[in-house]
Amino acid sequence: MSQTMNTRKTTRDVIEMLLTLATAILLGLMLVQLLGCGTLNVGLVPPEKMQPKELAVYSMSVYNQQYDDYLAKATLPDLSDAEKKILRIKKRSLVDSWPIIKTYSYYVDHGQVPPEGIQQEILEWLNSVRY
Repeated sequence: MSQTMNTRKTTRDVIEMLLTLATAILLGLMLVQLLGCGTLNVGLVPPEKMQPKELAVYSMSVYNQQYDDYLAKATLPDLSDAEKKILRIKKRSLVDSWPIIKTYSYYVDHGQVPPEGIQQEILEWLNSVRY
């Protein structure tokens, strides 16, 4: 009877060890997948080479990130004069770029060719906020 209990305990220990190992492997694979998904598409296609729909989505995404960043910083208490100046410049950039991005997106969403030069304005804006 004692040998049967020891065999069951050993079998249970092996099963628990295998389950722990399988869990660790799955978690590792999930981590690799999450890290891969977050970095595979970053920077593969520069904005200059994007298709119109890609550029519309990308520029809207960058605009939203810039806007969120502006709001987060603008609501901070005790900003220095230099920080306030930078925020005024950022706000002007957002105000000026919004109609251009919105117009470009409208044309692309409706399957139309955007007006001449608007894509270049977006690319210039993207370059100005990228650095």
